[in-house]
Amino acid sequence: VVEHTPIKAESNTVKFEGISLGYYVVDSSAGTLCSLTTTNPTVTIQEKNGVPSVEKKVQEDSKVNAADEWGKSNTADIGQTVNFQTTITAQSGAQNYVLHDKMDAELTFGINSVQVKLKKNGEETDNEVETSKYEVKNSGLEDSNPCTFHVEFKKEFCDTLKADDKIIVTYSATLDDDAVPKTEYKNETWLKYGDNNETNHGVTKTKTFELPVFKYTMKNSTETALADATFTLSKNADGSDPIELVSVSQDDTTGDIY
Repeated sequence: VVEHTPIKAESNTVKFEGISLGYYVVDSSAGTLCSLTTTNPTVTIQEKNGVPSVEKKVQEDSKVNAADEWGKSNTADIGQTVNFQTTITAQSGAQNYVLHDKMDAELTFGINSVQVKLKKNGEETDNEVETSKYEVKNSGLEDSNPCTFHVEFKKEFCDTLKADDKIIVTYSATLDDDAVPKTEYKNETWLKYGDNNETNHGVTKTKTFELPVFKYTMKNSTETALADATFTLSKNADGSDPIELVSVSQDDTTGDIY
């Protein structure tokens, strides 16, 4: 067996010259593997595989039709569950698909929240993928640019994928108590495939806000800070579904709480 020096593509065509007639196995980073057995001195092989891509979205639950409100950013309260969605557009010849997701430390990933659906190209509906067809890991991950978790798709599942099939992965995280007001928290996703290739990175941002509160009483027609005041902030007029707040600082002179 004679191995030839790999040639890096500088365009859509790679040309090997000056090689002997015989039997050759041709591979590519996208996953193509074919056997060339002809003794014809000039042969053209067409790459059959495409390059997959990912699209990342986050749900904004403050809108009226929250179930349909997915975009590149959202707002969240401390302790709130944030829902994410990554769509992989697969291509023929899919091999070694591993979806990586990296969250800022203030977003706590829920490993049991992962759900995978498959929407075949040309079909209107999607179907849930059996958990036996993929594995979710959040420990023992790669040393270089480690992610929060990854979803590794089994070979038997990848073998069923055709061009432009959609793999829809949804999962959740909680914005924890360490989140700081007026800050954006990032969630980044990418897919590794084939011979350790990597797609584009999809990014969403979850924002928090500062809410100054001043509890006061009227003293000689003057707003005067009210000592030891307590209050509840709620999403509903009846006081239900209270919003969890984090006190960052308090001005003892004015009574302002931040």
